[in-house]
Amino acid sequence: MGLFSGMSEKMKAKAEETKAKEIQRRKEYFQQFLLEGEVIESLYPVGADSLAMTEWRLLFVEEFNTDKSRVLITLPYSQIVEVKMVLGEMYSFSNKVYVATRSETHEFAFPKFIKEEEVKEFYLKLMQKIRQMGNTN
Repeated sequence: MGLFSGMSEKMKAKAEETKAKEIQRRKEYFQQFLLEGEVIESLYPVGADSLAMTEWRLLFVEEFNTDKSRVLITLPYSQIVEVKMVLGEMYSFSNKVYVATRSETHEFAFPKFIKEEEVKEFYLKLMQKIRQMGNTN
């Protein structure tokens, strides 16, 4: 093993450690907004913040109006009427997913470092949740 390959492994390990700490920090942030018994099932970075999936809703923070204040938004899966995933070149996935309710549409722009498999995973999990909610009504 050469000098640079060893450094690369150390850098990868440090990056993974930093990523794990950041995920834990964001998870702890969302914990304060969960109802009793509610659990975060998945957490994804979007924009400057995160998107949390629980068993019955999406939670995320978004800039509000022109004053740039931030608001916590809850989208129950049962209220979602449309989901769009933007395709990239040659039917690859881009980093954007749009989720619409009857009143508005929210754009989730995943950072470029997120692999397209993770964007697809989010899309498929969301579609599964919507289907489950539709089957219970």
